Amino acid sequence: MPRFIHRAHLNLLPPNGLPWKEGPNKGCRRCNKADLETLPQVIDHCEAHSRGWQLRHDGIQNTVLEAAKNSPAEIISVNKNIVKSINLRPDIVMKLDNKIFIVDITRPFENRLEVFEKAKQEKLRKYSALIGHFLPQASSVEIVPIVVGALGAWDPANDKF
Repeated sequence: MPRFIHRAHLNLLPPNGLPWKEGPNKGCRRCNKADLETLPQVIDHCEAHSRGWQLRHDGIQNTVLEAAKNSPAEIISVNKNIVKSINLRPDIVMKLDNKIFIVDITRPFENRLEVFEKAKQEKLRKYSALIGHFLPQASSVEIVPIVVGALGAWDPANDKF
């Protein structure tokens, strides 16, 4: 596994879709759905690897949960639809010092600098509909996107939380 990660970070893996790779078949070897096998497609979009996505996501979620359990925070919900009329399931909702935190984890492919910021903005947009639901229960509500790249890059903004 470490060898794969190091090669992936350096973009040294040989997917079928490389422009200089010979042969007529440039599609994904695992799912046969993508016309072009690229590193982002293999790591983040190939359905044959979806169990791996879920395990990486859940590992990050469990780390955040363990940290919250070792703090005075009250866990309100974990991966549950809170408002039936709004079909959203934030990863973690917790309360600390009369402030509610809506925490959601995302793991985009980190091939460009703006990817992390775009992922954060999408989470803020998505969960803003829940602020009105929680505001009567707390002095303030904050949406906390936790962004960890698919190859393991850590967003420094995560440290603020």
